[in-house]
Amino acid sequence: MYKIITTSLVLLFTTIFYAQEKPTAENTGYTGTLTNYTGSTTIQTDNTVIENKLISGTIRIYANNVTIRNCKITTGGFYGIDIKEGENILIEDCEIEGMQSAAILGRNFTARRCNIWNSGADGIKPYSNFLIESCYFHHLGYVEDAHADGIQLVREGGGIITGNNFDMGPASGYKNSQCIIIQSNDAAVDDIVIDGNWINGGGYSVQIRERNYGPPTNISITNNLFGRDAQFGTHIIDGDNSVTNNVFNCNRYEDTNELVEGTTCDETLSTNNIELSNNIISYPNPITNELYVLENQGANYELYSNTGKLIMKNTITSNNFNVKTNNLTSGIYVLKIFTKEGVTTKKIIKN
Repeated sequence: MYKIITTSLVLLFTTIFYAQEKPTAENTGYTGTLTNYTGSTTIQTDNTVIENKLISGTIRIYANNVTIRNCKITTGGFYGIDIKEGENILIEDCEIEGMQSAAILGRNFTARRCNIWNSGADGIKPYSNFLIESCYFHHLGYVEDAHADGIQLVREGGGIITGNNFDMGPASGYKNSQCIIIQSNDAAVDDIVIDGNWINGGGYSVQIRERNYGPPTNISITNNLFGRDAQFGTHIIDGDNSVTNNVFNCNRYEDTNELVEGTTCDETLSTNNIELSNNIISYPNPITNELYVLENQGANYELYSNTGKLIMKNTITSNNFNVKTNNLTSGIYVLKIFTKEGVTTKKIIKN
């Protein structure tokens, strides 16, 4: 019997590496038969839904609650989707290719299971309030002098990058550069979670760089699997972590599962203890307000920040318990549930 918890958490059923399928061209992008899109490419009406369409040109958004789902977007313009204004933009199960600059530009969006490739330059250029999950980035930088990044963020922040595959090793005809680059070119950058991705290629695969507005702060890079195709190394992070509160934890090489050089693995932050996971918690994914939990009266739970700080703990005194999370900031947390059978560790993402 399932019970409901009202919460703003998105709960990942188990650790990404052991349960989530690695994003590829076969499990991202559109499926089924598409028909030509004949509507306006400038979206100005709230709650617009574009679904199951072949789209030629750039979609420009000036509205709230816009959904673009199961589509293929091909454009020679600068962007595939240019979010000018609006909140709660959902881009899901889309293939986006051909653009000169990036597949998606803007803020206040979720990009999920998108196949992003054949860009003149970058994959996604986000600003703030974004979730990029389970997308496939590959074959970027067809422009001759391209400096192509999978994700390029140069201001603002407040976003989550999780479960994506950055397949950016050497590719003929493409100038793959950094898989993820975050640097303060245009404004200060703060509060980014990079967790549970497959990351391969580039100069440094992940760069966190200080530019005009100081070093980026509160950048969490955890539980990622790195490939061996980076030219200079897996990562470079500017600034003093004791000041910037940046975290680099439990990142490993995909081929050997060995820890990346210069990092340790604090098991408090890890989610590899999953033996009991399937017996304790289930959920719809994604969720916004409701989380379904198996009956588990009498267990105890502890909630930790991604830096290992204990946030709260309590005893589950009924079969329908409610974890209050309204005061938590966006990011990744670790939930531990203690039962007579053992300890279950779950990764929690709060939007």
